[in-house]
Amino acid sequence: MKVKLNGKETDMETGTTIEILIASRKINPATVVVELNRNIIEPEKWGSFIISEKDEIEVLTFMGGGASGRSI
Repeated sequence: MKVKLNGKETDMETGTTIEILIASRKINPATVVVELNRNIIEPEKWGSFIISEKDEIEVLTFMGGGASGRSI
């Protein structure tokens, strides 16, 4: 089936859960947030969310950084 993963059309097996997707990509689940069709899915629910044809998935990585020295 075709889904959109981080903006790119991707083939994925039917029945894939968010948990399987994260594990198959060797992503540390503690470092990401997953958005499915514009809804953030809590990590404890990843195993129960089955990805469907044409779903849009964003896997967002936490990034650390420092102050730029600029006032907002």
